[in-house]
Amino acid sequence: MKTRKLAYAIMMLGVVTMVTGFAQAQNVADRSGPGERLMEVCASRGNDNTVCQCLIREAGSRFDLPHLAVVASAAVRGESLSEIGTGLSNAGYRESEIRSFLARIQSADTVISQTCGVRLIND
Repeated sequence: MKTRKLAYAIMMLGVVTMVTGFAQAQNVADRSGPGERLMEVCASRGNDNTVCQCLIREAGSRFDLPHLAVVASAAVRGESLSEIGTGLSNAGYRESEIRSFLARIQSADTVISQTCGVRLIND
């Protein structure tokens, strides 16, 4: 009986580990597109790999994938907050959504600048 319980526990541990590992890998994979773009922009600004990894980690923890994609695209184009807002307005977003998102970007930029020593956006 003990052997069965032990075997079951080991099997369940393996399943939990597999599921957790998959979720973590999926999270990294989901962010790889915008993350890669942010890495390229960061490196093109003359920052070392450690600084750029910090930027990606911090930005990835503050934005979901669609918002991170907007931030990465804006960074590639060198857009300021006002230019991001104009683009979102032209895309049909409500003014309240735009203000909220821009405030999140500004807050993230402040924290990232303090934590990593690099800006998320040009402004």
